[in-house]
Amino acid sequence: MARTALHITVAVLVLLAGCNGAFGEIGAQEPESTPTPDESVSNPPGVTDHGVTDAIALVSAHHTQTANSSYVSNHTVTVEYPNGSHARQVRTTRHGTDNNRYHMLQRVRGQSSRLLSGTAYEMWANSTTSVIVVRDDEEQRFFREQDNFVREVTRSRLLALFTKIETRTTGTTTDGQPLVHLLGTGPVETKLRRVGTKNISNTSFTATVTPDGVVRTYTLRYEGTLDGTNVKVTETYRVRSNESVTVERPSWVPTALEETNRSG
Repeated sequence: MARTALHITVAVLVLLAGCNGAFGEIGAQEPESTPTPDESVSNPPGVTDHGVTDAIALVSAHHTQTANSSYVSNHTVTVEYPNGSHARQVRTTRHGTDNNRYHMLQRVRGQSSRLLSGTAYEMWANSTTSVIVVRDDEEQRFFREQDNFVREVTRSRLLALFTKIETRTTGTTTDGQPLVHLLGTGPVETKLRRVGTKNISNTSFTATVTPDGVVRTYTLRYEGTLDGTNVKVTETYRVRSNESVTVERPSWVPTALEETNRSG
């Protein structure tokens, strides 16, 4: 069965738009370990000693650098309930520069939550084509997506975070790789109400960025209520360069191309 990917796109982008920031004050507490000062580490584009001053410049640098490297990234959103149960969405992306192919796998586990897209899917893309397969007990459904969808998901999320969240630079480390450390501070505009989260508190945001602008990690945490129930939400992103990464074409792609071509 072939269809357009409109509802997949909406589900993913609603999640991104629905987590643009948090109410009130970003926790100004220091990270558990204070980065070691190192004046030899230069600031990334859009970042000064005072924090992120140009989110567009920073995210553009990330976009450019990752386009030219093979990597694996993981984006995880976890919702924790008072009884200890969890809802978790994990999106893993692999990019191989040898053939400029992307593979994205989204998995959803645990208790259902309105904060998360409930759709598990797999996506493959090259420089001209992006196709998605959604599997359930009865069938496989195939969709076409815009060619830059994989990169746009990350770009739009990073831009939202670094635009909405004020940060300050807390220091640098050189253990294995030069990194600039950022800590969220001050009040932040929020879009969380779109998915029903209220009474946001205990919010924190941290990030690490390479001197050339790759956002290696970020973590956003907050507490609130969802449908009258207390929840703790943690969103994390990690990307690691790996020049040995290759992305082969999955066996389902020819069928997806045939089905979506036939559906117009």
